[in-house]
This record gives sequence, C-alpha cells and structure tokens, in this order.
Amino acid sequence: MNLLNISTTGIDLNDQAVPFQSNYTVLAYSVAGATLQESADDSSYTTLATLVAGVFQKVTLSSQYVKVSSGSAQLIGN
Repeated sequence: MNLLNISTTGIDLNDQAVPFQSNYTVLAYSVAGATLQESADDSSYTTLATLVAGVFQKVTLSSQYVKVSSGSAQLIGN
C-alpha cells in the first residue's frame, strides 16, 4: 500500500509514482471530511469528490494537480 498526503497546496501528480498519477483509481480518505479538488494548471480547481468524514471513497485522478479546499486528506493505492 502507498499513501499520499493531500493538503491545501496543489500536488503535481506528474511528479508522483504510480498509482498517484492521472488516470489511476485510488481510495481517498479524510478524518474530518474535505473537498478534494483537481486542476490541469494549478490555478483553476474543480471538485473531484466530497469526502465524508471517516469514509473511504474511490476516486479516479484525471488532472495533473490535486489538493483539498481546507483541512487534509490521504490518497491510498497499490
């Protein structure tokens, strides 16, 4: 298992190892709940998923950058 911590600062998925790259499906998790966002250019973010506190959610990463609007989250994958 691999873990990628997500904060309010955009993470360039091109700099990450598989499975934390575009077009891969991973689990997203947030202790307090969070809005997971994605962007093609690290400036215009849209909602990828709304994470419910304490619930794992399957998401497919489809853009180059990812962050949360507030708080933190984790992406988990093989």
